[in-house]
Amino acid sequence: MPSSNLKTFLAIILSLVIFFGGKYALDNQEKIKSFRPQDIRFSMPKITLPNLSSLISLNFLKPNYVSQNPSNNNQNNSLNLETIIQPTVRTYEVPHGPTDRPVTPINKTPTKRIIPTSPPRPTSTPKPTATPKLKISEVRPGRSIQEMADMVQEYTCTPASLIMAAKSLETGSSFLTANEATIEKYNTYDWWNNAGSAQEICDGYAYNVIKGTIPADSKFPGYQCKPPLGKQTYPYAIMGILPLDDAEQNAYIDDFQRVFETDLPVDRRVFFDAMMMVGFHFKNISLERGTDCENWDLKYITKVACKYQGGCQFTYTTGSTRSGDYCFLLCEKYNEYAGTSYNCESAANYVDPYCNFK
Repeated sequence: MPSSNLKTFLAIILSLVIFFGGKYALDNQEKIKSFRPQDIRFSMPKITLPNLSSLISLNFLKPNYVSQNPSNNNQNNSLNLETIIQPTVRTYEVPHGPTDRPVTPINKTPTKRIIPTSPPRPTSTPKPTATPKLKISEVRPGRSIQEMADMVQEYTCTPASLIMAAKSLETGSSFLTANEATIEKYNTYDWWNNAGSAQEICDGYAYNVIKGTIPADSKFPGYQCKPPLGKQTYPYAIMGILPLDDAEQNAYIDDFQRVFETDLPVDRRVFFDAMMMVGFHFKNISLERGTDCENWDLKYITKVACKYQGGCQFTYTTGSTRSGDYCFLLCEKYNEYAGTSYNCESAANYVDPYCNFK
């Protein structure tokens, strides 16, 4: 091949390389940016180059205006100007990527979001079951004074020994050994209106100990059971086997009815009613708020004695004058029933003249 033809051929080859290389670079910018050396054997496209045989023989493309008349052939020139060279269609094979394995599409279906269940609402705080009331009838519970004192301890948390000690000071030994029939008689509501005699009413302490007379709402009203006691200006009627006045009874009716269910009124002339309300009264005035219902410290016994009597020192005139130290006396009786050995000489030292703790 002549030297000039060789140069022309090389120039054409170089132009084609530049042309197709630039074209490839423009069409594959993203692939070039993500090019990795290990992928080089997969990244080159398969390109079908045009047939260059005619170019090697210097058969150049004939312009569109060249005549198709065969009579214009130049027999002396090796370049055939009458032949139109149709360019070969370029084909490309797009690579799959690093491997020829098909890429499994990612499932873009959103995962169903699990909505957490709302936390359970706290239930309302359960209320403690109310202790059922003890239903009592016209005939009240208790077949003896001691049995009633034990019930006072159970329902008021006042020691039975303190109830028995106060009963002994106030009404002596009466009814302590009485039979059940006698107890039932005086432990029945409205017994004072069914009494056979005025003396029965006096024996059952259903009279006003201040005036010594039977009240107007009873049989034998005005009957004088005992001589008047103390100051006759006292406005309330003190009655009962454990004496209470009207105001004290009224103060503890709600406590009584909170524990006991009855369709009848509460009245301190009934043995059970009087002892139970005195139990509520003692618990209240003692200021003892512990959980020991069987035995109290001496200071609480003294506090009860002082408040119940109206002071440790007392003086009664019932035909004859009687005086003493009620705090000392109640302490002695409490030791007797409770089996304690409190120093009763020092009892009054726990309170001042107004029954306040020192």
